[in-house]
Amino acid sequence: MNALAKLADDWIDRLYERFSFMYADRFTKIMKDEEAVGSWKLTWSEGLAGFSGEEIRRGLQTSLTRSEWPPSLPEFRRFCRPAPAYESAFNEAANNLTKEPHDRKWSSPAVYWAFVGYDKQTLRHRAWDYCKKSWTEQIDAILNDEPLPPI
Repeated sequence: MNALAKLADDWIDRLYERFSFMYADRFTKIMKDEEAVGSWKLTWSEGLAGFSGEEIRRGLQTSLTRSEWPPSLPEFRRFCRPAPAYESAFNEAANNLTKEPHDRKWSSPAVYWAFVGYDKQTLRHRAWDYCKKSWTEQIDAILNDEPLPPI
């Protein structure tokens, strides 16, 4: 990750505020002083660099439904960018391989970029059971890219 890359201060301030309201004392009690707040904001702004507003909103919505306690940064990142169902993503990529580039439809940037970086011969000629491990690693690596490039 680029050491200078971080989420805009106004976004991180709003995220901090939302967590304060969503989790009340469960969140604010761990922020013992201004130094703790500043450290949290810096860590989270760097950890969420390159995430879109839509991804942050998805993370907040998922936090509300899945977590009674404030999520850790790695959990929140997964809430923002959930992994697509691996086998469905693989099938989507294999199906798109047979189409002209302008006719391809992608459910997410992660599936598209996994397709771009994956061996096309393997995608064309091998079944899911053979590709499961390498495809899953490919998707996971793409989801950890910072920032996730648009299609």
